[in-house]
This record gives sequence, structure tokens and C-alpha cells, in this order.
Amino acid sequence: MLPIIEQISQKLVKYSDARFESDQSSITYFPDSKDGFTVRLVIEQTRIGAKYTVFYNGCHEEFTVWQRAMDTFGFGLSTGCRLREYSLDGKPYRWIIEVQQEDNTWRPEWETALLSWPFWQFWRRPQIVYLQNRLINLKGASPPF
Repeated sequence: MLPIIEQISQKLVKYSDARFESDQSSITYFPDSKDGFTVRLVIEQTRIGAKYTVFYNGCHEEFTVWQRAMDTFGFGLSTGCRLREYSLDGKPYRWIIEVQQEDNTWRPEWETALLSWPFWQFWRRPQIVYLQNRLINLKGASPPF
């Protein structure tokens, strides 16, 4: 198992509510409620070094620095992050990661969209849900990830 996966596993074990599984090259956190989202880290070895991809449901961000990937994984488990998910006919196609500001407003940070099937239904109104994990309370007494 890669060191980053071991470190994240050790941190998640401290939270009795955390459901996760890992293998040699990935670790996945499963939300504890239906209004949460899955957080997954996948490590791929390339010719020039490791590539780390962090997924929040269908949204993803790639990193070459393991610490940034680990921080992004942990941030997805916190109350300071939420995922705005768009879907048509129950099929998600767009995800926007939002960051909570000091004044409790939300600012979009990054997004992913599938460019294939939803656009032929451009006249239909998408369903939008806001998903948030609450494993790490950034405003409470929980220690940072």
C-alpha cells in the first residue's frame, strides 16, 4: 500500500462514523447520509512520477504533489466544502465544488462537466442538489484532517 493511502487510512480510523475502503492504489470514503458524496483518491504511476486524482462523485481534480491531493481528499470530508450536482433524468452530468467563505456564503472553486449526452435535452430544466459531507467540522472541535 502506498504511504499516502496509509496516512489517510490512519486519519479516517479516528472517526468512528467513517466508512471507507482502500487497496494498493486507491482509497474511497462513503458518505454516512444520502446528502453526502463519495470522496475517492486514485494514484497512478507514470513515467515522470505519480499522478493523484481526487474524485468528489463525478467531479475530479488531478495533482502531481501528494500533499495537495491529501488536503483535497480531507477537504471533501469537511463542512467547508459542498458539491452542487446537476442531473437530467437522474443522471448527473455537471459538478461544481463550492467553498464556504468566512461570511457563510459559498464560492465556486472548480467544476467538471460531461460534454456528451445532456445537451440534446437543452430545453429541460436540470435537477440541482447540494451535497455535503460532515465528517470533519471545520467550525467545531474536530481536529483538521
